[in-house]
Amino acid sequence: MHSSLPKSIQDLVEYFSRLPGIGPKSATRHVFYLLQSSRYFQEQFGTALLRLSDNIQHCKYCFHFADEDVCSICSNPKREQEKLCIVETSVDILAIEKTNAFRGRYFVLGGVLSPMNGIGPQDIRISSLLQILEKSETEAIQEIILALPSTMEGEATAHYLFQKISNLSDNKKISRIARGIPLGSEIQYADENTLARAFEGRQIF
Repeated sequence: MHSSLPKSIQDLVEYFSRLPGIGPKSATRHVFYLLQSSRYFQEQFGTALLRLSDNIQHCKYCFHFADEDVCSICSNPKREQEKLCIVETSVDILAIEKTNAFRGRYFVLGGVLSPMNGIGPQDIRISSLLQILEKSETEAIQEIILALPSTMEGEATAHYLFQKISNLSDNKKISRIARGIPLGSEIQYADENTLARAFEGRQIF
């Protein structure tokens, strides 16, 4: 940080730099943009930030972000109640919703198992998920879709959830999103693990 800058600017640049994908140079440009903006814009920007902590909460059903107790997805009667998609974070919900390929409901785990980092089942929302599934034993949920990261931690979490859910109920179908060759890419450039996943997830033409 350039020492010639006033401390108030340096402090704000530091906070911007903590955001994912924003380095010191980008953070400085953002702060300078705010400095050149109108006071009205600065006030609205600050108010919007404060509203994050004042108004935003977790949906009591799926733990997605919401303005009220229940998010817009869980409160939508047109969603397919029989399908529940398990994701790591709310950002994953946004990505899936853009596809318009899934019209069911979600559950946000809030992380994945990572023993190396000291993250166990008690540190994410696995117990809350199992409680929901226990209550839905005689209700609508018929298929549980695991849409977790294709990482060692994501794989471990998926296997752990599969065992827990299978022990809980034999009546629920458990599936996971397919993994394989990305659309538009060539087979010769795919790594061994990706290509193996593509063969495992193959479908009848």
